[in-house]
Amino acid sequence: MIREGCKVLDVAAKAHGFSLANFDAVAGCAKLGQLTLRKPKGVESLEPLKKMPALRSLTVSKDTFPAAELEGFDDKVKITQR
Repeated sequence: MIREGCKVLDVAAKAHGFSLANFDAVAGCAKLGQLTLRKPKGVESLEPLKKMPALRSLTVSKDTFPAAELEGFDDKVKITQR
């Protein structure tokens, strides 16, 4: 899906229990405005997402990432832990 020019991920994406070798590929989806990550495997850092210009909403599973990983996003990005 991601290599197809982010056509599926352009507006919103939800992922549950997925394994991802290169999280930078998701961050390359410049139009992605909403992302939900539930128990992702292989994602150690959210740093690539901090550069996404259209990202406005990020939802992650509670206690999946340390507090430091959830800081540093643009003020327009609403971060929710569930």
